[in-house]
Amino acid sequence: MVAFACALILGVGTGCGGGNGGDPGAGDTDIADTNIADTDASDTATVQDTLSGDGALDDGGAGSCGGLSQLDCAATKGCTVALAQDGCGGANAPSFYAGCLEPGLTCGGVATCGNKGTQYGIFPWTCLPSGWAAAGFDTANCCPSTPKPEWFTCNNDTDCEVFEAECCDHCNGGKLLAANVTHIGAATISLAKPPSTCIATMCTAMGCAPGVGVCEAGKCAAKLDPGWGKPCASLSETDCVLSQQCVPVFGYDKGQVCDNAAALTKTFEGCMAHGVSCDDALTCASKAGKLVVFPLTCLPAGWKAEPFETCCKPKPLVCDAGAAAELSKFCLRRAGGGTNLEPGMPIEIVVYPKGCLSSSCTKVHHKSCDVTVAAADVSVTGLVCVEATGGGGPCTADCNGGGFATCKLSGLAAGDYVVSLGSVTLKVTLPMTLPVGGLCAGAQW
Repeated sequence: MVAFACALILGVGTGCGGGNGGDPGAGDTDIADTNIADTDASDTATVQDTLSGDGALDDGGAGSCGGLSQLDCAATKGCTVALAQDGCGGANAPSFYAGCLEPGLTCGGVATCGNKGTQYGIFPWTCLPSGWAAAGFDTANCCPSTPKPEWFTCNNDTDCEVFEAECCDHCNGGKLLAANVTHIGAATISLAKPPSTCIATMCTAMGCAPGVGVCEAGKCAAKLDPGWGKPCASLSETDCVLSQQCVPVFGYDKGQVCDNAAALTKTFEGCMAHGVSCDDALTCASKAGKLVVFPLTCLPAGWKAEPFETCCKPKPLVCDAGAAAELSKFCLRRAGGGTNLEPGMPIEIVVYPKGCLSSSCTKVHHKSCDVTVAAADVSVTGLVCVEATGGGGPCTADCNGGGFATCKLSGLAAGDYVVSLGSVTLKVTLPMTLPVGGLCAGAQW
């Protein structure tokens, strides 16, 4: 195809040839030309070239050229013959008479693909005769392709996209079609009605559900959005996945999450409105006695967030060396010292192993503790791993060989709490005044 670098003021002059009336000369388009791409060096005439009026039937004037035959158009002063190359005929397709252009139009000198209904043609300028409209694609592909099976094949719903096929949209008497997203352009050009055929079509302005593309039995199909005008929470998994208004929410088996399983089994637990802001964090939630771990902080209707420990209980610590000592005492202190304990202040919890363990005959391999809060319950766990070494002689009776483990807690609000280490418990009320050395529960020996 040829891109024409020229400009035209119809009825005044041309930079594309195409003079009308009189004898065709240098730079004129002879009506006997058989190919729109026939050009020669003389086709570089400037816009100042004036069309000859010799032999004209009459002075057509504005508005009188559109219905003329090719011969009458050529013979009428001011009118311009519009030839186009068959858009579906290949590179060497002949030109045909497409219509008669009115005088006074200013046209860009760029080849343009146009269509009139199902007929396609390539024009040497941007002006198109009555009934023709720009087809919206380049001159190298100025012909809709015959639909191909691969345009509509799919593996899942995300492969498919919908497009309007009629002059009016699907809400107003038209029809929705669907094609594979990689071929949506070709399918639209081939199957949708060209805009030029819809100029006189009057459409109602009714609203309805938008269309969505679905993959059914390996072929794209068009459906209406199943979530349109409905609460997302009422949708099934299938409809929620299809809807552009809603988002499916999946939960994970808590056992798999707690065990750090390589593959997690997800289950559909509800449907939420699209656009809700959520944080990316594992969240334990309950509904009717069922516990599930969600990958986000957003929960579907009916679900209640729970402390994560409700889903994943802390696993008991084990000693790699030595043996776990029984923990029989703990003390609560204000971190950094002092006896005045106010809400929100950091708290230090010290855990002691049971027994008088000699410092000269005891080796501590590990010591740690952890604390979790669930409402008014503060749970302390710990592990102290000790080994009796014998020391090679008498053991000192200092009872300091077991040491202690320390963990910290902060952010408790004013109120009553129960702090527990196994069966050892302590009631705490914030604010409070602590004894010197801390408030303790249990006995070390």
